[in-house]
Amino acid sequence: MRRSALALALALSVTLILTGCSLSSTAPSSGPFAGSTSSVAIQGVVHGGQQPVVGTHIYLFAPNTTGYGGSGIAASATNASLSLLNSGVTTHNPSNSGVDVNGNYYVTTDANGNFSISSDYSCSTGYTQSGATSTALAGTQPVYLYAVGGNPGAGANSAAGFLASLGPCSGLSSSTTVFMNEVTTIAMAYAVAGFATDATHISSSGTALALTGISNAFANTTNLVSLTTGNALATTPGGNGTVPQAELYTLANILAICINSTGPTSAQCGGAGGLLTTATSTGAVGGTVPTDTATAAINIAHYPGANVGTLYSIPNGTYAFGGGLTGSAPPNDFTVLLSFTSTSSSSGSQPHSIAIDASGNAWYIGSTDSVLSKFSPLGTRSTFSVSVGDSAFSSPVAVAVDASSSNVLVANSMGTTVTDFNVSSSTTSPIYTSGISKPVDVAFDGSGNVWVANNGSSNVLKLAAGTGSVLATATGNGLSKPIAIAIEPGTSGNVWVANFGASNASVFTNAGAPFAEPAVPGGTFAPDPASIAIDSNGYAWIATQGNEVVKFPSAGTAGSPFTIGSFDDGIAIDGAGDSWISDQDSLAIQELNNSGTTLSGTNGFANSNFINPDGIAIDGSGDVWFSTPVIPVVYELIGAAVPVVTPIAYGVANSSLGTRP
Repeated sequence: MRRSALALALALSVTLILTGCSLSSTAPSSGPFAGSTSSVAIQGVVHGGQQPVVGTHIYLFAPNTTGYGGSGIAASATNASLSLLNSGVTTHNPSNSGVDVNGNYYVTTDANGNFSISSDYSCSTGYTQSGATSTALAGTQPVYLYAVGGNPGAGANSAAGFLASLGPCSGLSSSTTVFMNEVTTIAMAYAVAGFATDATHISSSGTALALTGISNAFANTTNLVSLTTGNALATTPGGNGTVPQAELYTLANILAICINSTGPTSAQCGGAGGLLTTATSTGAVGGTVPTDTATAAINIAHYPGANVGTLYSIPNGTYAFGGGLTGSAPPNDFTVLLSFTSTSSSSGSQPHSIAIDASGNAWYIGSTDSVLSKFSPLGTRSTFSVSVGDSAFSSPVAVAVDASSSNVLVANSMGTTVTDFNVSSSTTSPIYTSGISKPVDVAFDGSGNVWVANNGSSNVLKLAAGTGSVLATATGNGLSKPIAIAIEPGTSGNVWVANFGASNASVFTNAGAPFAEPAVPGGTFAPDPASIAIDSNGYAWIATQGNEVVKFPSAGTAGSPFTIGSFDDGIAIDGAGDSWISDQDSLAIQELNNSGTTLSGTNGFANSNFINPDGIAIDGSGDVWFSTPVIPVVYELIGAAVPVVTPIAYGVANSSLGTRP
């Protein structure tokens, strides 16, 4: 678990050859998922900038379920997208259809960039999940269009690549009309970045959590672009979210200059400082050079802090889309940041910690208005409120979701209670009271028991979930005004506590006994620890308000802690083991790899776009959610991280903490 500003208040790698239309040896697999339903026709248009693209080949794909795609993961048969079109398209669309050398069918655009896909494809009735069909997710198989090649106006350009997310296959209708362009490409590239190696290798593991995460990721494109117009949005369809419209148009302009060039060897595409040579698979020289703009867009999403100045200068005054960023100075980075209003009150709710459930909902509690809020994966807000001063919530500061996502714990910092909110009934019962004194953080262990950090009495309680009976009281071992708790994986994982009063960490067994460390953590890092998280290797990461991040060996492992960087406040771990930190000093979000190398650049991500970033969490789509206690806003960085198992309690109970779903 992680706490933060509360401390202040308490003191294609694919190669497409238009001639012959061949895809690489690791190209998409043919055939739909097990089980199918009837399908409908899809029609639309493809534009490169403001010009129709003539003769581009359009494929209909679904993400695979047999292995992850993503940054640093090679394209292979196990993560190749599934080609859904069947041989019927050549019968029903004889003049503008075909099949490539790998057996993948496509249709082509006409002289006006228009296309039509007949009903010659099948929607699955359920995902293939670990060798069986998941009925729980029946009908939610996401699908997307991939267009490549064609003539955007300056001649045939095999580097012209476009993406458009269609959402659930079963949600398509006879009125589905698609406007594919650079904006739809950018929107999809960012939304599904956590699952995408390149434009034709988008895949997850196939677990229920992974399928939920990738479905939510595809749906997130609707928060960025209108599929029917190809225009970037300024406000999310839910009405409470602000979209970085100017940045989306700027990124679209960067793609357009290559698309509307003479081809992949042009200066705008393949020359020094061109799009393809700049947006490599590693974000650096030596990485694989993408063969089309769709994969280049995915690479930019993977490395949003890399080569920003070079990319920003690529349009060189030629802008296919108006309304982009202005000025000669490039932005700090190319992360895509959404902001959602978290309250109707202009005074703000002072949200602190954030917790993600299995469905991808983000939960937080407002410490000033005592409103428990749930943001859907698309940012739509639901509230569960009681009056300030009510016994249910009293200066609440921390939330935790149980392993089944059926209960949300709320720690009431200025009182003597922890509230258990039942999600299905929307009731606040029970309210735990035994031995509680100014609780500031809560966590579930692998057996479902509740752990409470009592800042007021400098101890830690283990309570039986549902009854609140005290199972153990942890004291000593350096405990002093505990502020954050994290629990190691397993049904009886050790308990780590960050101590605000002593600038150290304490470790206890699951029975509440002091854990004798080979290398005792304590007195080795900057003052005022604020948050703590545990990665998949059992290492404990602590962020302090003294501008340090400290990494400890897992409990019982010899070795000394070491200081990693001068960042502070909230911390969360993604599915690759990277640490994400809400850094209040730099007003940015920082990313560190598991070795402590900074991945977010000199100034961090989304620098100065917000005030005092605070609680932080990562969802199963790879989105980074964080809050600020200064203004009533909750933020979401789209596709910036690697998808991770949620909720944290599920990862603890199933020994999958800090891993991909």
